[in-house]
Amino acid sequence: MLTQRQQTILNILVHEYIKVAEPVSSQLLAEQYDFGIHRAMIRREMRELASQGYLSQPHTSAGKVPTDKGYRFVVDAIMREKTNQSYAAEMWEAIQQEYRATKTLKTLHFLTRSVAEASSAFALGYLKSEQMAWREGWEEILREPELKDPDCVNRFIKILDKIEDGLAEMKTPATIQVYIGEENPFVKADDFSTLIVGFRPAGEQKGVLAIIGPKRMPYERNIKLMASLSCFINSLQ
Repeated sequence: MLTQRQQTILNILVHEYIKVAEPVSSQLLAEQYDFGIHRAMIRREMRELASQGYLSQPHTSAGKVPTDKGYRFVVDAIMREKTNQSYAAEMWEAIQQEYRATKTLKTLHFLTRSVAEASSAFALGYLKSEQMAWREGWEEILREPELKDPDCVNRFIKILDKIEDGLAEMKTPATIQVYIGEENPFVKADDFSTLIVGFRPAGEQKGVLAIIGPKRMPYERNIKLMASLSCFINSLQ
């Protein structure tokens, strides 16, 4: 059981790591945030978080990074917050215009591209009845530090194929699903996370949309984006 202070330190450390893509030190936290305690106490709390499995320390670094358990703690807190349809309202307006023009979930291609741009991640859209898939966001995902390694790019491409196959087989989820690292039910994807949402506008075919990226993704933004998307797309008439 984490104390309130440990929860605060963990939450800030995770968000800081997402932002800077570098291990986070107690010195950085002490300089940039006021926890009301000395740096030595921050360091002690970070050690305790590591001992409970929320943080790990790369061998060559004095700082710490979140583990899957650390990310999960923060993601669960985000998931408990309510997100309304007004989030990313301008994008939804453009998608609604596209949908009214075509009256088909082939709008999913436009939607997939829009979500990739808004999330700065890779988006995969799948239309079940047509067995059609769209992949958007190559430019966005290749900007990530983790994807500078060619071996990581090759792993990512293989993971995409497995996730696409998984989306084709899975039951359309009623709520947003977040899989962090090893939680992924489709493929061993230690370095990546996947956010999945399913939708079915009135009388239309079922679709599934996934955001896929490094575990160090901005979960709060992407979860709000996908939750808002689910509310919006299911309200289309």
